[in-house]
Amino acid sequence: MRPRWLIEEEGARPPLEPRAAQLLGALSVAVSDRLLDAMGSAAGLSPEALAALQWIDRAPGVHGRDLAKALGIGAPAISRLLGRLEAEGLIRRERERHDGRAARLRVSELGARRAGQASRARAHLTRSLVERLPATMRPRLIRMTELLLAVLFEQPGAGLEACRFCDWELCRGDPTAPCPLVLATASRECSSRPLDPHRSPVHEERRIVEGADPPIDLWLEPANVACRLDSRRRLEVVCRGPEGGTLEVERLPEGHLALYAWNGATFTVLEAGREIFVQDRALSLDMGAGETPRQRVESLFGDLARRREIPPARWL
Repeated sequence: MRPRWLIEEEGARPPLEPRAAQLLGALSVAVSDRLLDAMGSAAGLSPEALAALQWIDRAPGVHGRDLAKALGIGAPAISRLLGRLEAEGLIRRERERHDGRAARLRVSELGARRAGQASRARAHLTRSLVERLPATMRPRLIRMTELLLAVLFEQPGAGLEACRFCDWELCRGDPTAPCPLVLATASRECSSRPLDPHRSPVHEERRIVEGADPPIDLWLEPANVACRLDSRRRLEVVCRGPEGGTLEVERLPEGHLALYAWNGATFTVLEAGREIFVQDRALSLDMGAGETPRQRVESLFGDLARRREIPPARWL
């Protein structure tokens, strides 16, 4: 039988959950304040302007409407924000050939330098905090943060705002440690999930893509996403849509490959059984009568050989 004083001491302790929540709240505020201060000081920009600049730097050619969705702000606010960035010489607009009202956004040389300064400040601060933990505790921190991030964003694409300051090369460029937000979305949209009988039927096509040496590039269009595959990599690409269609395949003599989704379809990419990319919405191409997605992409951005000379919106 335990001593009475030990029983009384244990009963006096507060439950663990409120303390954990309190500490998590304090930590999130402290880290957020320090991060925004360090990045803003390095780049000389407000958090909103810096987030927009870094998104444009990582996704050159992005449209303003897509940037607004990623940052979670409205059209009037993104218009004012882009106007300020352009006035300061940090970004430039490239008008679409087929639609003079639409423009693709790209950073200037000065903008790229400012974005890099902010990224380095963020990395220095976060790494200095992690290095204060004992090495044996760092894997636990990874696991805990992965679990929390996975439950914070329930809707596909809602995590884009959380990723606005991230170094995508670390969590989206490494197939062994993909972004937990992408994985959370993939787990909800996985093909093994039972179909709702009240929803429209899903049409899909699958392709297995083997890597090679020298490595080959796989491009997913019109998502403008690419993968570089050496002989150790093997991907399963799933194309799904509410309407039937045909997945168009193009292969260059060097082995480089492009897959073109049919209108209304999206891509999911799996590696070693894990989803490393989920396209959360179909991209509209405004195709002409009788035009295929491949023809439309090539008319806008050139053939595959030319597009390979331009960095994609995202590498997997």
